[in-house]
Amino acid sequence: MNTFADGMSGGLSADGIGGMSTGGGVDEASLKNQKLDNYLRNKLASGTDSSTPLNVIVQTIDGLKPEDKRMVESLGGKVKDDLYIIKAFSAELTIKAIDMMILSPRITRIFLDSEVHAINEN
Repeated sequence: MNTFADGMSGGLSADGIGGMSTGGGVDEASLKNQKLDNYLRNKLASGTDSSTPLNVIVQTIDGLKPEDKRMVESLGGKVKDDLYIIKAFSAELTIKAIDMMILSPRITRIFLDSEVHAINEN
């Protein structure tokens, strides 16, 4: 699998964006299990259309920072809203971009941003 720096153009440093390490020793399968919800993990594994943007919620260690916005934009995505109460932001990202973003130590979780419905079992 490509590292973040391999998938980017435009002169990234060896450390990628935002201090993201692209060196060896990164267990990407473990990162996917830790950082992605089940839906996104299955999407990455299925190899389906990786160019279609998905609406996601990206949770970080300390909320949306300028480096997060730069990272999203450099991956062809778009930051939509700052969800500061939960130290997160909503964004439009492709599967390929999500796959790259999990390498960032700033990113703690990525969830599909979808409508939730309550089920009345009575």
